[in-house]
Amino acid sequence: MIPVYIGVVSDSHGNNSHWQKLTADCPQVKAWFHCGDYCRDAEELAYYTDAPVYTVKGNNDYFDTYKAPDEAIITVDDIRIYMTHGHGSTLKSMAATAQVKGVQLVLFGHTHRTCEERIGDVTLVNPGSIALPRDGRYGTYALCCLENRVIKEVRFFEII
Repeated sequence: MIPVYIGVVSDSHGNNSHWQKLTADCPQVKAWFHCGDYCRDAEELAYYTDAPVYTVKGNNDYFDTYKAPDEAIITVDDIRIYMTHGHGSTLKSMAATAQVKGVQLVLFGHTHRTCEERIGDVTLVNPGSIALPRDGRYGTYALCCLENRVIKEVRFFEII
């Protein structure tokens, strides 16, 4: 099968200056996921891509009237993906939720730090923050390669 790529961003906090470059650099992406904190920014991201853009609310989105769920389950390439902002959760609790929901991949944000962790049969990915990284880097995002119902690779990139 042909690999399917998904793009993951989080914690844009109103900084929409990177979307055009991001989507131009990643034409292979079949779906984008914005893991909250200024979930409304997903509309701006969608302006630059033909791929679907999914979003959830973060802890800084609760006073915004933008309609987005707190969490979502989306299936891409027969892989069930659980998306949440992650505030108030631990890696173990998100993995446990994923197992209950029959999900293989968890996408989350909140910490503004990149993370890839595997707990049991669940892969957890935090792309860091596209706008306000806390790990000493430029803004970051993640690309996940899905192939034959398997998460083949997760890579992190800086947006410069």
